[in-house]
Amino acid sequence: MTPMAIAWPLGSAFAGRYMYRVGAKRTTVIGAILVACATLWLLAVALHSPYWFFVGIMVVMGLGMGYVTTPTTVMIQSAVPWQMRGAATGSNQFSRSLGQTIGVTVFGALFNAGVQDYAARHANGLAGLSSSRLTGILNQLSGGGSATGLSAGLKAFVDQMLAHALHHIFITMFGIGLLTLVVSWFLPSHQKVMEQQKQVA
Repeated sequence: MTPMAIAWPLGSAFAGRYMYRVGAKRTTVIGAILVACATLWLLAVALHSPYWFFVGIMVVMGLGMGYVTTPTTVMIQSAVPWQMRGAATGSNQFSRSLGQTIGVTVFGALFNAGVQDYAARHANGLAGLSSSRLTGILNQLSGGGSATGLSAGLKAFVDQMLAHALHHIFITMFGIGLLTLVVSWFLPSHQKVMEQQKQVA
């Protein structure tokens, strides 16, 4: 996550610097395109993808999120009078936190569904693999444990199962990325944002 943590503030800084030159809407669309590209790149991730794949995805995603966050915050603030901008910004932050909470819940449910689906369809070929043992292996891995001690066949099964579950999440993220791009395309133009800012000032 470090590349994203570095790229996000860089994207925000670049967006804030050039937003009034290219326009708030165009800046947001650029960010949405970067986010959509990052989620599309996620779909190309395979079980043995190189490390730089993930670094590149996180950098592109971080830049895109930075480019989206800054201009949308300005748009929200420009839609209300000065005395209401604190409340508007607080509502925006609350909405983001709520979205993150719901997102974690939805993605967690999708991941569990993907794990159960793969296990139900492929676990019969592994002798001695019960649901309780599979749950114990997943708990061990999620707690920072290693896969040492597992047979080669069982390790390959777990790897494929986790990759299958994550791919479901990546597909959902790509859909959300496309939806973000479509929504950003219909945002008010920069000229309208500036006019609104003058009206409520």
